[in-house]
Amino acid sequence: MTNLTDVTKMEKGNAIYIKSIEAADLFSHMNRDQEITNEYLGMLPYSLESIRLEQEGVKVKKSKEAKWTSDDVINVKFNKKVRNADELLNNINENIDNVNEAINNETDEKKLEKLNDKLTEMNERKVHIESNKDNEEWKEVKSDDLRFKLYKEGFTINKYNKKTKKSKPIHYVVYKRSASKSRTGQCLFINKKLITKMQKWSRMGLKFELTRKHDLASLLAYESLVTSSLEGLVKINPDNMLILDDVESVFPEKCAVVRENKTTKLLDSFEQTITVENSLFDGESLLDVEFFPKGKSMLLLRQHMFKSAAFATNLQKFFTDQHRAMTNPENKSYDSSIPVNYNEWELEDMFGNKVLASQTKFIFTPSSLKALKFSYTKGTKADMYAYWKELINEETEATFGICKGEKGSKFGYNEDGEIIHQTSYQMLNSMDLSNTDVVKLAQDEVDYIINLKEDSDAFIEHINEKANNLNSNEMLSAIYNVNRDIIGTEVFKKFRREEINKQKTHVQKGKVRVNGDYLVLLGNPMEYLFHSIGKFDVNNVEELSLKDNQIYTTLFPVDKEYVGFRNPHTAPSNVFVGLNKEVKAIDTYFKLTKNIICVNSVKHNILNKLSGADFDSDTLIFVDFEEHILKMAKQLNEDFLVCVNEVDCEPNHYELDKANASRAEIDNTLSVSQKTIGKTVNTAQLYMSKYWDRKRNYETPEELVKLLKGVNILTVCSGIAIDMSKKLYKLNLEAEIKAMENKLELKLDKEDKKCKKPLFWKVNGSKDTNKKKDKKKDDKKEKKPNKFVKYDTPMDYLYLALEKLPKASDIAGVEFASLLAKVKTSNADRHQKAAILEEVNNMSDFIKSVNSEDSGLNEREKDERQMGAINNSKYKVQKKSIKIETMVATIEYALDLNNGYANPLRLLKVLYETHTETFLEAFKK
Repeated sequence: MTNLTDVTKMEKGNAIYIKSIEAADLFSHMNRDQEITNEYLGMLPYSLESIRLEQEGVKVKKSKEAKWTSDDVINVKFNKKVRNADELLNNINENIDNVNEAINNETDEKKLEKLNDKLTEMNERKVHIESNKDNEEWKEVKSDDLRFKLYKEGFTINKYNKKTKKSKPIHYVVYKRSASKSRTGQCLFINKKLITKMQKWSRMGLKFELTRKHDLASLLAYESLVTSSLEGLVKINPDNMLILDDVESVFPEKCAVVRENKTTKLLDSFEQTITVENSLFDGESLLDVEFFPKGKSMLLLRQHMFKSAAFATNLQKFFTDQHRAMTNPENKSYDSSIPVNYNEWELEDMFGNKVLASQTKFIFTPSSLKALKFSYTKGTKADMYAYWKELINEETEATFGICKGEKGSKFGYNEDGEIIHQTSYQMLNSMDLSNTDVVKLAQDEVDYIINLKEDSDAFIEHINEKANNLNSNEMLSAIYNVNRDIIGTEVFKKFRREEINKQKTHVQKGKVRVNGDYLVLLGNPMEYLFHSIGKFDVNNVEELSLKDNQIYTTLFPVDKEYVGFRNPHTAPSNVFVGLNKEVKAIDTYFKLTKNIICVNSVKHNILNKLSGADFDSDTLIFVDFEEHILKMAKQLNEDFLVCVNEVDCEPNHYELDKANASRAEIDNTLSVSQKTIGKTVNTAQLYMSKYWDRKRNYETPEELVKLLKGVNILTVCSGIAIDMSKKLYKLNLEAEIKAMENKLELKLDKEDKKCKKPLFWKVNGSKDTNKKKDKKKDDKKEKKPNKFVKYDTPMDYLYLALEKLPKASDIAGVEFASLLAKVKTSNADRHQKAAILEEVNNMSDFIKSVNSEDSGLNEREKDERQMGAINNSKYKVQKKSIKIETMVATIEYALDLNNGYANPLRLLKVLYETHTETFLEAFKK
């Protein structure tokens, strides 16, 4: 690792790749002799967790792809049920019919041999299932029941040893969630040999009595904080820490309050003046500037049951300046109790412990130290704090993991030197934008896409920016640099059309570039400093460094207003307008980059406005809009009450039963909430679209109020679904969303009298789950019914603005073969050519199956599996010595449209990346 300061190390260590397996497949492995995947598609990132696992003897090995892998931890998914014998037999019979059909149409002997082997294997499988179908293990098991079973019993995998040629059983038991999977219901299981040591470490050696009930949802969330991916490490001496009480700002405000309607027993929205409670320093901390690497002013820190966004603070300058003032009898801040000698001045923490001001380098509150929630296991909160400090010091010399720092936009700057980022469809659809507003806002995107159509150099620059290990962009760019005539080939034209259409769809999904960037929220920084010396009065509003909606950031000029959005963003009430004010004290006592925004939450309802924001690294995109859009955003603040969640969320307490039934119950609930997040957001935007459409078409106020209530309810439901990883609410989230869906009447299409979704749903809606049925309809060439109609809503304006783009100018056609060097292809190695074509074809078939809806893989797992297949093919092709004649012949065959080669671009990619020099020599200059 590289030392960037005396105490901070910013460099990633090695991740450990692990197997990620469906629980249903584990059940079938144990009970139905099903083989388990040997692919390592899951990952334990470099983290405090992975460091400890290695210290405790987890076995890791290096794979041929140079990845570190381990079989001691397995990620288990609960997305599928265990299918019964009849379902499996139906599936096998369908597959047998398909293989028989393929055999009848196949003439190649090698392929016929493979198909017959496959048919034999399926028939054997069919006989085996039929002979066992009445046995208990061949009955259906639902995913929820499967979780209870595996959490209680664990599972066993028989690991085959190639050297001894024997199988060795390894038993796994439930361990913990990983931070990245905390909302998905997935769970890590660990080799039983490691569970005692690792669980004791994860729970800080605390003894949770089995006979006592505990806040298990919180415990499961907080013990997993150490699994977060790290970008570096930092040591902070516990003697330099100062823990302060959290401070609440309490004030009345009229809000849109969401809670249960006692009559309907469902959620409802009520206009009501309530008491708002803002936790001013929730999740943030002040860390001395000496700990920060260059270019960073926020470090998201992790330790045992500790999570905090630490901001770069000139603590010693503040303390010395305040000490000078407080020891000067002529200064209004004079305090005779303060010793004249600065090195004798002691600050007091929330437990009455004294810490020298000159030694104070890290200030935080209980909101960062989650371990205090379980203080009863040690006695008092003071006892827990002392225990935590001693523990982290003994284990790691108080080494904290650094998960991330603030980052500037990856989109860079526009031609005018303005920072650029992009919006989301929820942001655009929550604003009262006219068609003219949207067209103007999207004009740069329209111009960009038109330029991609007309300017080949611009298109090549575009695909270079989008190049990655999975696509063919770099290869095509390399050919273009050798022979620009490639732009006239059919394969390039098709690729160009598809890429431009992707860009168009990307914008239609609400991704419009604007002058703005994501900034990390820092709440009341100066008040935090004064709180550390006991000089902050939360009720003295006049002394605040920022008042009301004032903010401070160096991203934009001061004395001007800007618009902010935080994710999750749902409604007009979530749109924030902040007035940027210069605060010299912040400049003096903080060393902040332009990606930090200081905000005020004293008597200002900003945290609810930003959908339950806190300060543990939450961000918002801050945008410099044109004056008329800024004016509209300010009007939204006047017209829409801030939405507040008052749904009952008293924590359920559970006993730590040995069968882990309570844990399974919580994780099943969590799994449902994750599936609900997308549905909640989508339903909210249907309500929002209907609201704008009806408002612009003069709907009655009563109907608009009903729609807005729906938006408010779904705004709160979205936050609840996200929060469920750490706390459980007393409501049936699925039932609430279903009720909201049933209440909404979509817009009527006057042509066929059917209610339909907005046009932008074509690109933004959830995937059609009836795809297989639709495919059959396509085969019969039945015309699909139109499911969409134009709404007067910003996202439909955007959709249509991108549909009206002019066609590209014609480019003269070029045969791909004409680009190739003139060589004697008769001298090519025919066997080598055939082997390469077959290898890439097989790889393409495999990738197609990986990307199918039936794969059950998430996006990261799909990428891992595709990358593995590509690397495997590259490894095989790279070993070959390919002469120029064979290279040209192979390319010529694959790119001849008459040969119907399935994926010519993938073939070109493999050849380019394995034999770059010979590949480029194959093209005329």
